[in-house]
Amino acid sequence: MLKQFKFIDLFAGIGGMRLAFERLHCRCVFSSEWDTYAQTTYAANFHEVPKGDITKISSSEIPTHDILLAGFPCQPFSISGVSKKNSLGRPHGFEDKTQGTLFFEAARIIRDKQPKAKLTSPFPTCVGTRAVARPSGAQLGSGLWADQLWARSGGRRWGHVRRSYA
Repeated sequence: MLKQFKFIDLFAGIGGMRLAFERLHCRCVFSSEWDTYAQTTYAANFHEVPKGDITKISSSEIPTHDILLAGFPCQPFSISGVSKKNSLGRPHGFEDKTQGTLFFEAARIIRDKQPKAKLTSPFPTCVGTRAVARPSGAQLGSGLWADQLWARSGGRRWGHVRRSYA
């Protein structure tokens, strides 16, 4: 019998990543989403309400898991999000204290729980060559690494595979 992998769903939205992993027979053991409308839809989809703001949840409250899913907001890093924030005179990237620092919450949980695999929402301006800011190894903690997985679509290159070590 194959092992059933356990995963957590951070910045869960309405559960798109969870749906994909459950179709692969993985089991969700924890979810977190702060937006109440998204929580309502998530509850309708999965019959459970995600925990709220991850910044207020201690790592000890999160069950042991094999896979960490983190669909953190891309607005502070995306080209259109940065453009909008610039036009409004607001900070972006890791300087955005509301959404831009959520990456560090995922890093905290990875450091504390040591899941075997991590999957985050990929967008090139966060960790790619056009990054608005990059966290240092000291900010991430030693041994934390990230894979950036991209794909090819119809012969059009829109990403690459990259592994970085802190």
